[in-house]
Amino acid sequence: MIARFTHRPAHSLGRRLLDAFRSRFVGGLGKSQRVFFVQINGQRYKRVVFGDSAQADRVATAVQSCQAVTPLPRLYHQHENELWFEFVEGQRLDADAHQDALAHLFAALHGLNHREVPLDQTTMHQQLSNDLEFLKQVAVLDDRQTVELQQRADALRPDRVLLGADYLDPVLKNFVFKDGRAVIIDLESIDLDALLGTGVAKCGLHWLPQDQRSDFVERIIELGAPDFRAQRDYAELALITGWTKRKLLAGKRGRIRVEHFDRFLR
Repeated sequence: MIARFTHRPAHSLGRRLLDAFRSRFVGGLGKSQRVFFVQINGQRYKRVVFGDSAQADRVATAVQSCQAVTPLPRLYHQHENELWFEFVEGQRLDADAHQDALAHLFAALHGLNHREVPLDQTTMHQQLSNDLEFLKQVAVLDDRQTVELQQRADALRPDRVLLGADYLDPVLKNFVFKDGRAVIIDLESIDLDALLGTGVAKCGLHWLPQDQRSDFVERIIELGAPDFRAQRDYAELALITGWTKRKLLAGKRGRIRVEHFDRFLR
């Protein structure tokens, strides 16, 4: 029997028109990848087309590495710059009800092939300084804020940092809850060589209240992650600074919240 094949974009027409408008009239950064849902003889799959094959290789390597420690959609096929994944059905994730499942997920990722290196062997601190200078030049930060944040970055700077697997876009819609586990379904943001604590910091921008972050970190470490508490604040400041820069460059100025920096200012 010849397979019946249907194919549709994952994002709504309104979302695609908005992205096209931003690209044409606002300018700035945009995502090169396109996502489609494909159905073959009643089975659903997710097809992700990247801007180039190097991006596809990076994501495929990350997914195949992390499947050893946490459930992920199966990668069925790689063709040049595109990946075909299993479509995973599950319950929508709830920040309160499923926080422990998310702690298990982060603990599993962080425990995978982590390593400790001198910060000076990375470009992280220089990038953080560059991002602060950029935000000053474009008037997101004023001179006083920039000086104070740079001083704070220098004070928080650890001599050595833990690097390893992390998930860098942990908005709730990028997960489902299935068989008692939190499962990542938007796989492009798994990073095998991230500054540990970056993913948790990103949770704080979206759904994790400030007064729950320490307990969340403690739970992740209790579940087997290396102890990254010494670099947690540094990772958060670096994340907020880089995220703010990227939102501006993507033409999403309305998403910027300078108050995210408040706890790092005197």
